[in-house]
Amino acid sequence: MVRRKDALPTSSSKRKEPTRPTSLLLARFGLCVQAVIAVWCATPIQAQDVVPGEAQVFVLPPEPADLPPDLQVYARFTAIAPLFTGDMCPSGSQCIFGGGGGVAGEIQRRWPSGWSASLGYGWSFLDGGGVFEIGVLQQLRLGFVRAFLAGNRLHPFVGASLVGAGFGDSFAVETVGGGMEVSGGMELELTAAISIYASAALGGLAFSQFKTLDDGVERAGRGAPVTLFSLSVGLAIVQLR
Repeated sequence: MVRRKDALPTSSSKRKEPTRPTSLLLARFGLCVQAVIAVWCATPIQAQDVVPGEAQVFVLPPEPADLPPDLQVYARFTAIAPLFTGDMCPSGSQCIFGGGGGVAGEIQRRWPSGWSASLGYGWSFLDGGGVFEIGVLQQLRLGFVRAFLAGNRLHPFVGASLVGAGFGDSFAVETVGGGMEVSGGMELELTAAISIYASAALGGLAFSQFKTLDDGVERAGRGAPVTLFSLSVGLAIVQLR
């Protein structure tokens, strides 16, 4: 009986002997898994530190004077009242240069300093006095504008323009001329890209001499230039930097 107990291992000894290598294998496997997870978690952190590191540096915005100029496109509606027509409407004849209104488009290059250069073209439709079906005044403008308090949403401006003009019956050009216009108004910035404005202008135009065929009257070319007063409202529909 004694020899059997010594020769035959008990059931408990069978379980204890293989337990040590199994637990060691599980421990090593756990360490490998932890190492893989640690490397996987550390990799994006290192890449973030290297690649976008410059984004963490605060950069001051440029000074307003250093910004590039804006390119703005304007559309405006104008009401015109002649203050003096001179020999465009000679005494004893029907006046072909009455009041009216029109539309115009303008491209404006504006610098942060408040100065702008503009180029525009417009059509004004005037009372032809029965001689013209409708008098059409076409104007090409090259202008300069100075805005004040540009940092405010509502700011005043003044401007001056050189004007080339053509005038005739129903878009026909029967006489050409030129002159100058001065203006002033207020502009309101609705958003960073859209603004509206209202302005008043006073201009003078001198035209070449011509004859209206319906009544045979010689007009323009001899006396003082035509003087016009106008009121405009406009919308800046595009703003690009």
